[in-house]
Amino acid sequence: MSITTEESDLRSILSDIQTRLASLETKVEENTKELGRRKTEEAGAGFQRANGPRIEDDMEVKESGSAAQPPVQTEREGAQMPTEGHAAERPQIPRPQSPRPQSPSLSAPSPPAQKQIPPFMHDLRILCGVCYPKITERSAERPSQCGSSSQHPWGTKAVYEILTGFKKWVRVFPRHAKLRLEIHPSLCRQGRNCDFRGKMNRPCMFPHYQEEENLWVYQAIHRLPRIEDVMEVKEGGSAAQPPVQTERDGARMPTEGRGAASQFLCHYCKMVFVEEWHLEQHLKSPRHIARLNSDQEKQWQHRDPPSQITNGIYQLCQYNESGICKYSGKQNDDNLCDNAHSREELTEWSKRHKYRMMKMEKVREQPLSSFLDELLQAYSSTNSKQEVMTKELPGVDVVCANLLEITIPYEERSEEGSCSKSWEFRVTVSEQKKLKRVGLLYNEHRQHFYLSHPSGEERPQICPGSRLVIDAENCSSYSFQVLFTSDVLGRFHQWVVFDFGTTPVLYVPLTISIDIDIDIEQVDPHLMPAAPSMDLKETWTANNSQIVEYPSERLEDPLYQYLKEQYPPPLKDQVKLVEDHRMSQHNVKDHFHSMLFLEELACKERLKRFSCRTKLEIFDAISEEGTYQRAPDGYLFGKILLIDLPLDDSEASQIFVSRVSFALLKFDESLDVVYQAKILTSKYLDFRARDSIYILLGSRCIQEQGLDPNKKNVKILVQFQLERTSFCEMHYGVDNVTEMNLIYPPANNHPRFPKVTLAECDEMNPRQASASQYILHAHKRLPFVPGPTLIIGPFGTGKSETIAKTMIYLLRQSPNNKILVCTHSNSAADWLVVYFLHPFLLERQRTDPSRKRKLLRVYATMKNPNQINPDIRNNYAIFEEGTDRKVFRKPNSKDILESHIVVTTLANSIHLVALNERGRTIKGFFEHIFIDNAARALETEVLIPLSLAVRETLVVMTGDHIQLRPKVYSEVARKHQFHVSMLERLFLWDKMWHSNNVQFLTYNYRMVDEILRFIAKYHYQNKLVSKSNHFRHPNYHPMSFLTVKGEDHLIGTSYINTAEANAVVEKVRELVESWPRKEWGEQSSIAVLTSYRLQARSSRLSSSAR
Repeated sequence: MSITTEESDLRSILSDIQTRLASLETKVEENTKELGRRKTEEAGAGFQRANGPRIEDDMEVKESGSAAQPPVQTEREGAQMPTEGHAAERPQIPRPQSPRPQSPSLSAPSPPAQKQIPPFMHDLRILCGVCYPKITERSAERPSQCGSSSQHPWGTKAVYEILTGFKKWVRVFPRHAKLRLEIHPSLCRQGRNCDFRGKMNRPCMFPHYQEEENLWVYQAIHRLPRIEDVMEVKEGGSAAQPPVQTERDGARMPTEGRGAASQFLCHYCKMVFVEEWHLEQHLKSPRHIARLNSDQEKQWQHRDPPSQITNGIYQLCQYNESGICKYSGKQNDDNLCDNAHSREELTEWSKRHKYRMMKMEKVREQPLSSFLDELLQAYSSTNSKQEVMTKELPGVDVVCANLLEITIPYEERSEEGSCSKSWEFRVTVSEQKKLKRVGLLYNEHRQHFYLSHPSGEERPQICPGSRLVIDAENCSSYSFQVLFTSDVLGRFHQWVVFDFGTTPVLYVPLTISIDIDIDIEQVDPHLMPAAPSMDLKETWTANNSQIVEYPSERLEDPLYQYLKEQYPPPLKDQVKLVEDHRMSQHNVKDHFHSMLFLEELACKERLKRFSCRTKLEIFDAISEEGTYQRAPDGYLFGKILLIDLPLDDSEASQIFVSRVSFALLKFDESLDVVYQAKILTSKYLDFRARDSIYILLGSRCIQEQGLDPNKKNVKILVQFQLERTSFCEMHYGVDNVTEMNLIYPPANNHPRFPKVTLAECDEMNPRQASASQYILHAHKRLPFVPGPTLIIGPFGTGKSETIAKTMIYLLRQSPNNKILVCTHSNSAADWLVVYFLHPFLLERQRTDPSRKRKLLRVYATMKNPNQINPDIRNNYAIFEEGTDRKVFRKPNSKDILESHIVVTTLANSIHLVALNERGRTIKGFFEHIFIDNAARALETEVLIPLSLAVRETLVVMTGDHIQLRPKVYSEVARKHQFHVSMLERLFLWDKMWHSNNVQFLTYNYRMVDEILRFIAKYHYQNKLVSKSNHFRHPNYHPMSFLTVKGEDHLIGTSYINTAEANAVVEKVRELVESWPRKEWGEQSSIAVLTSYRLQARSSRLSSSAR
């Protein structure tokens, strides 16, 4: 009975065990299914991370309302990430099946499920290594054989190729076995030309394509040593996963299953990274930033939009439709016009701007910028700077073993010309803080600064704190270096930021200078900040003041008296232009008068800057800097102290130098008496560059104010008087011009320049000879074409030489040829006479005295004859008679009528225009009028000699329409194109209306081909031919650009940059030391040109310091 009861109990226990076992089996099956579902979702998420939607797809949704793939949510900050490619093209990952137990035995537990690996992003293929480079794959019917016609066994020698972004298959190799898993590979510097494998018979340590780099990172992340394993995963199968050997300790590191390792992706650049700091480093790279700012992923048909227009407001070029734009007809690469040259191009530019803005909006929405960028953006956009970054943090001690601001003397550079420095940092933190990362903040000088860690990386910009730990136990001490290297002179800045995972972030600023330190006071000890000018209600004029004029040595020319009376100073509100005012054939004279009035008012307004209350010192003699001069009898010298400097780089100073001869002095503010004093500007007494000027006081001023020599601190008010003579001369020229065909040539003229034979060239090139032939034979065997003839070309193309030789031919041709030559400056006029006309006339007199030709050189009457070339002074100038010293005189009608050729400047031609004896003028006397270098003159200056032209007069202008335009100070006048020279305006007029009057010279005799090609492409849009034969310096390219990271310092209204000055002086020193004397001869002068006066002085001091 007891046994029966025992059996019953055992059966009950067994039944209970079976019931529990069944329950456990059910739970195991449910858990297994749930685990499989989760792994499948993780695999799908990983696949989407590797192949998410592109920014372009998102923007196509905005533009068209549809896209292949919606945005995918990623793990990092839950933001949307862009990718390349569409979901329809991606292989499907099969859902893993949950393992089912075969029996209810507890001895058969379910194996752990492996994590799925997302497929590799690029296409791969395997080829036969025996047939390679012939493309043959494995036979589909017989996998053990090659698919070639020979059908040889497949074997183990296989070749792998990857499809690049350019849709090209290239050969790749598996990740190098000795490359540690935590190392992110970098591209081989030799690129696709690397022959390391061929020479050394072993694989290169570096990938050679970006796609191969991505493959190696993918292999490291997922522990896939073979490319076959990568292909198996991509095809949806499984890959063998052996234990991975590490080089650091030689032990086998077991893996937890494929995909267990973390991966950091830049979906936009299609790059994967092993560690987060690698991604941060990539996000700061120029390549990544360039891709974000580019729109080249789309195909465009027209030119890139102009980069300087950032608001998307583009315009159609108004000159291109008429063909007068200098870029009309050019290919896209040569077209530099800022305006669109077709409506299609304008539409595409607007579309591209919209596309870029949409793209940048998506970038801001997604984590495609680095931690450093986000930090800088937050710091720049907040008013509470201390809440974002600070120089001190509680519990953090940052010690730098070096000065934070370092100056490297120029002489300490290495033999290669580079400078290197470093800052060593040690960071100690409390137990509550840990250093998360260190980075370099600013992009401007990033190429010169880098971190010492992580080791083995190329110039890292960011480093995780774990790589800098000194105390491994509690991570309380960190150490690293910031390194600097540069072969460029200048001043460099960088901030080192320390991120402890909280805000604010700690920063340490670094500054390094490579320079010669020049004290600003050395450049000019008299420099001082510009002070505000005196607040004057109005300028002193004859209308509101009694001006006591400075006593002149000679009576004023009646012509200038007439001009001043005829053209009085303009009133402030005298000029009123309608809103759409434009110059036309019907308002030429009124337009030019208005422009001259505006310009005169603008000059007077700028001169007010120097008006001030100051002190006057009086002397009877000047003795300064080795100069001694006594004042003439009845006169005294005065020295005026100025608050503002009258000689710097400002517009006011330019006007002061070129258009001011007299100062106006007021001794008593309550009176309206103003005395005129002459400013000393002679060669040895021009002290205008200082903080004072010297003047000469007239006898009436001395007597009425009781001035004595050596009297100091005389209080005065001073203004400076604008010289109006040039404005009056231009007004007079405008009123006297009558031939409107010279200002607006007829449209659709017949071609004027004949074809020439080689024999007709006669020491000229064909284009020069063609222009010369027209000038010589117009009105004779060639028809005369109305309008001026323009000979245009860059410097060195022989424009002046062309007209000089043509004038000689005209003088040989007939004694009846009467020629007027006008230039912008006296030096240009003298050059024509000395180097061309004078030798010809001497030879003519020697060989044929009976056919003598007379030349007249006209100068301003106040010019010093001793400053004139003696050949001109003794042969061609005219002087006053009955005077103790030589004084130039104005020409009379007889002088002009007896001369065959008259040479003068544009301004001095007023004396020819004003000639009127017995009601007769010389208008129409000259058959030929040549105006050299017309591009440097205002159109109203050119109109002065053109007043002598009649319908049959042949006018020739030469110049370079691209060179600097004439200076105009009135903004309103510039708006109405008053600063555009007559030569430039007529050049554009010819393009629009085909007046056929332009001869462009293309042979250049001064520049080497490298320089000429550069200016031809970017300035002239014409093919220029170099005819120079200079010996090339063995060490220097004919045109080089030198990078200098200097800083401009504003001193008054001028600038100085000592780093640039030092760099230029060093190049000059190198050139002097390497001067090729055999080919170039003994060293000649070297020109250094700069835009600012103080920069020139800095260069001289830097040169002296060497």
